[in-house]
Amino acid sequence: MAHQDLDTLLNVLLELAKQQLIKYDSFHPIAAQMESGKPRLVTVHSGDENPVADALIQEFNAIFALASHRNKIDSAGISYDVKITTPDLSKSDAIQT
Repeated sequence: MAHQDLDTLLNVLLELAKQQLIKYDSFHPIAAQMESGKPRLVTVHSGDENPVADALIQEFNAIFALASHRNKIDSAGISYDVKITTPDLSKSDAIQT
């Protein structure tokens, strides 16, 4: 796998996460994978309007494991919203990828 694929995957995830933070002040976990050199977003629908982030991440990991086992993907990633403490001890959103 080339570094370019990883850069592309990271850029897709970070850009979408930034857009969601700007528009909604938070976001549910976002997943993407590289297939034949092209990024593809991965979605799951839990039926819940506000799904638990850990449950979505587990579902994404299961999807990635199956796709990897079948040699369908080159790489995969997940971005999710986290809170960090700033130097002035206030809380701020951050993107974990």
